[in-house]
Amino acid sequence: MTFAGFRVLAVSACVAVLGLMTAAVPRVLAQGALTPPPGPIEPCMKTLDQIAPSVPVAAVDFPLIISQPGSYYLTETVFFDDSLTSDAITITSDNVTLDMNGFSLIYASRGVTKSQQDGEARGFLPAGIRVFFDFGQFTPKGSDTGFFFGLSGIRVTNGSIVGFPGEGYSGDEGYAAVLENMHFRQNGNDGARLGPGGVIRNCTALLNGRDGILSREYSTLDGCTAGLNGFSGFCVGPGGTITNSNAYENLQNGIYGMGDSTRIRNCVATLNGQDGIRVVNDSVVEGCTANFNGTTGVGSGVRATVGRNRLESNTTMSNIKGVSVDSNGFGNLVVKNNSGGNVAGNYVVDTSRNAFAPVSTLGFVASPLRGGPTFTAGPWDNFELFEQN
Repeated sequence: MTFAGFRVLAVSACVAVLGLMTAAVPRVLAQGALTPPPGPIEPCMKTLDQIAPSVPVAAVDFPLIISQPGSYYLTETVFFDDSLTSDAITITSDNVTLDMNGFSLIYASRGVTKSQQDGEARGFLPAGIRVFFDFGQFTPKGSDTGFFFGLSGIRVTNGSIVGFPGEGYSGDEGYAAVLENMHFRQNGNDGARLGPGGVIRNCTALLNGRDGILSREYSTLDGCTAGLNGFSGFCVGPGGTITNSNAYENLQNGIYGMGDSTRIRNCVATLNGQDGIRVVNDSVVEGCTANFNGTTGVGSGVRATVGRNRLESNTTMSNIKGVSVDSNGFGNLVVKNNSGGNVAGNYVVDTSRNAFAPVSTLGFVASPLRGGPTFTAGPWDNFELFEQN
């Protein structure tokens, strides 16, 4: 058989096999009816609102009152001037999420003094965002000993609020609110005021007329920065916590735990006008660095004003005072700190009224070619560091 003949036979066999396979396919796999069912044609895909329901907010919507729960997002930067007769955004409902989407609310005068003058001239200080609760129609929330009256479930993220005569964010009348990735700059009063139980993460507050960020009781602040504000960088209310945050060049205190039972951990305070870090009662300051504070001529790196505080493992260098406890302070525990080069004393603590660990004084030769001394110290000792010639 020739090669050509073999090829003809092979092709014929393949055709025969295909015919058998086609005959074996059941008729149930045949094409269905092409006539559409009766009635209107309905969409078979979900809309964007069904997938991620959210309400867009543009400049034409301002001033804006958010009176219904839901998700809202800003679509552009919005500018205001002294013709504004209300807050830019007023939230009057529980369970509101506002994503500023990287945009800003900007009061056009932009400057603390000018913003305050604009507001005072009209007897009203507009805020960028205000949480407003009608106390005439409240329902108590909380225990019998600690009712909170206000709005809950408010979340504001990803934007900037600049230059308003009042606060950037005024949230005293909300509780358990969340602020994330926000920037508050050059507002006439506080950059942000947070109600009880609130959370602030990764926010900055710069050049505001009063406090950078002020939080009421039981609040949590983490990863924030506050600098160049007219009062303190951070004011943390009773039972509040601030961690991993930085306060610099504020005219009063860097971080002020203004009530009992605050915890300040792993923070940095530098070049503030008075105290770098200050607490009152029953609080903890741990693992912080506070240097070059007291630029007004008074102040400490870390200061306890009353009693039963724990000041542990902090570094205080080149302040007016290093670690200090006020003369009426009592029962404070001061251990494992490092302090040096402070003008009016590295440790200013009345040892008869407070638990003050021994001080190990270490003198280091100011030369990179020579090591420090060999010493033995107790596990709770404080250290006093200085250079020697």
